[in-house]
Amino acid sequence: MTKRLVELHNGAIWVDSIAGSGSTFYVKLPQGTDELEVPVFSSQTFAPAGSEALMRVLVASESQDINHLIEIYLSGGPYESVIAADGLDLLRKAQEMRPSSILMGITLPMKDGWEVLRELKASPDTADIPVVIISAVDDRDLGLSLGAVEYMEKPVNREMLLAVLERIHNKPVE
Repeated sequence: MTKRLVELHNGAIWVDSIAGSGSTFYVKLPQGTDELEVPVFSSQTFAPAGSEALMRVLVASESQDINHLIEIYLSGGPYESVIAADGLDLLRKAQEMRPSSILMGITLPMKDGWEVLRELKASPDTADIPVVIISAVDDRDLGLSLGAVEYMEKPVNREMLLAVLERIHNKPVE
């Protein structure tokens, strides 16, 4: 899995191993991920556009690279990911688009994730949207008390993320 993730970021991974001395693993990643092609991970077939709507997931993480990785994780399935650049953009898009769920970090640019979560849950227009926090900040109790339906600490793998979304939406995902 690590090898595949490194390759998705156009990086390289290798190992130097000496019997009796141990092994050293190396990972080299380029700066940024602008040139990534989004692969299709699922072999499940979905109905053509228009016959079954994709579930829109609004994503706002601490960095554009993490946003892009989550977008890759959601590709090829029943989800349409929409990226918000920062906390203010997340609030605006949540209000306008009414996504089926929101994946967000805590240390968001422009507006802190805790404040964003409070505002989402205080507004009658967005209060019912399930929010999943994905963050390196370890404060699960606070996140859940403010209204998040799930709190995931990084690193989060694709299977964990899809299982949470499946549970939220009660829709099987392969």
